Amino acid sequence: MMMKSLFESWRRYINEGVDSRGLPIVNRALHSFDAFDFSPQDLASRRGEIKSSIAYQQSQDPTFVLDIKEIFSKTADDWVFIAVNSAELEPEDIENPAFQEWVASKGYPENAKIVVIGSSPYPGDFSSTEWIAHDIIGHSAGRAFLESLGYPRGAGKWIEDNPWVGRMILKVHGYLVRKNVAIKKADMQFDMIYDIFASIILNDITWDEIKRAIVQGQIGLVEVEADTMEQIFNFCNEWVAQIPAGEPTVIRSW
Repeated sequence: MMMKSLFESWRRYINEGVDSRGLPIVNRALHSFDAFDFSPQDLASRRGEIKSSIAYQQSQDPTFVLDIKEIFSKTADDWVFIAVNSAELEPEDIENPAFQEWVASKGYPENAKIVVIGSSPYPGDFSSTEWIAHDIIGHSAGRAFLESLGYPRGAGKWIEDNPWVGRMILKVHGYLVRKNVAIKKADMQFDMIYDIFASIILNDITWDEIKRAIVQGQIGLVEVEADTMEQIFNFCNEWVAQIPAGEPTVIRSW
């Protein structure tokens, strides 16, 4: 009984933000990082290999959950992430009664952005907390932005068609590195852009801050680069806003 009580206290500390006595601790904008298993019957009609979503394995680790909560501590919204044992979900999958009942039983905040992770990791992907945030948030928002520009296959073609885009990415990513934000590890232009998207959504950088850095000569953006960065900031705000409060929503990283 004592071990069960300790385990329940730990789970409450991780997912509810209260200590073993039920008292509030430091609030984190990431409320929960959970995992859900669809039943074999739910998956019976799937074709090909069934792969779990990004962060499915990591979500079982209390240390990972604490670390990623810290990364999300500056965001203005409450977030809930749900990793699943079968990625590449279709919209109807999250209407599954068992899944809906499970979500209702969790008691998530009414205003939370409940995000179901709908992509599996690539073989050999990095699995640290920073890279998980890069993949889930940076790639999902970045993919949507690039699709809106007519580049559904990623940033590489956008950079190829607009050489100044690559220069803009290098300048802004260099600022992220100098500022030592959480998401800053990509080393290729086509991937650095997703560090930038993640940092915006995590509120590690703001548009007012970037404008000041331009004026002060910390980031040498020319007009077209500055205009594009403003467009990216606005898109990130819109992308977050379109995730409905309190309703599970599938996002895809690629």
